[in-house]
Amino acid sequence: IMPSLVGSEMCIRDRTTSELLMSGVWKYTASTVNGTSDIEDCDKDDTYEFKANNIISYNAGANACDKDDVSKDDTYSLSTDNKTLTIDDEKWTITTITENKLMVTTTIEDEGTTYTVIETYEK
Repeated sequence: IMPSLVGSEMCIRDRTTSELLMSGVWKYTASTVNGTSDIEDCDKDDTYEFKANNIISYNAGANACDKDDVSKDDTYSLSTDNKTLTIDDEKWTITTITENKLMVTTTIEDEGTTYTVIETYEK
């Protein structure tokens, strides 16, 4: 006999953006600047871990791009609408966040030129 689910309380809720961010280690997998790929092989083993105390841990991996590319902790915050991620005063718009994928975008101005940067992280 199959138990009836009619009338039973099943509480399945979506995970919040904050919970998704803190759900594991994110690996840097792609970057584009104005639509052109902008990720080096030495960046592909970089990882980021968001922690509950608004600390983000960066790990440069075994294949660091240069001697100054060291692992470190920094601060982050998430806007109340869960759409803007600020890391060390740099604002990123969250365009996609799932259990296994995070995509963020920002705009950078340099010498009068505007660049749109899109970065992708996966678990």
